[in-house]
Amino acid sequence: MKLVKLGFFSNAFKHYSLEYAVSALSEYGYQGLELWCKGHHITPYAGQERIDYVKELCRSNGLPVYALSAHLDFITNNDEMRAENIRRFKKVIDLATAFDVKKVQTASGYLFGKEPTPRMWDNFHTSMTELGEYALEKKVTINIEPEPEKLLRTPEQLATFIDSIGIPAFSGVADLSHAIALDITPVEFIEAMEGHMNHVHVDDAKYGQHPHKHLIPGEGDVKYGEVFEYLESIKYHDTLSVELNQHTEYPKEAAKKTIEFLRVEGFLK
Repeated sequence: MKLVKLGFFSNAFKHYSLEYAVSALSEYGYQGLELWCKGHHITPYAGQERIDYVKELCRSNGLPVYALSAHLDFITNNDEMRAENIRRFKKVIDLATAFDVKKVQTASGYLFGKEPTPRMWDNFHTSMTELGEYALEKKVTINIEPEPEKLLRTPEQLATFIDSIGIPAFSGVADLSHAIALDITPVEFIEAMEGHMNHVHVDDAKYGQHPHKHLIPGEGDVKYGEVFEYLESIKYHDTLSVELNQHTEYPKEAAKKTIEFLRVEGFLK
């Protein structure tokens, strides 16, 4: 099996400086960065000076930025909030262009225990139509992440939504822990996307644990050999993103444990 290319999603370091995160990830041998665009590392409204600084910081540490991510609420009935989130995500797309990044990640919006309604779906469809047309113009792909606690929660819903919207600017994110939360295997999760998969979040989870947790790889039920073999079979060779957003207190230790585990298992140099 071919060795994987492993990057890291910077949201785990949201309580730390980007300099601290980049230094740690470079030291451990990560090969790139998925940049979180909701905190102080970088914002969608960053000026050219900050953009240039972050690009050089990452480049000089051998951690090229390969994706941007900002999960915003696109299902709310608060029209003003939803309009602001659309404007904000357009800025994320602009930021992707500035970083010469071809994909950005987002999701639908939390249900907060509510039942899905037709209006929520209408709000999401309308928001994504506007954003999809903007992304298409900018030649950036929007990857939507199915999440168990959000409106769009399953890979089947993702495939249906992308097919229905009819704008060739969309694909999906396969988060390994989300598959476990839905009581299916990660391979079944990706297969159910029906070819609409353009990004992978690497983490772990345990079957029957609800709400799900993003565990450090090796602490749950994900069979990484099966996942990586399947990704190789479909010729998916993009950088994989470790996402440990529930390990924000000690992200450096979590990043170290992850890469050591995957090396021992034979998936990395």
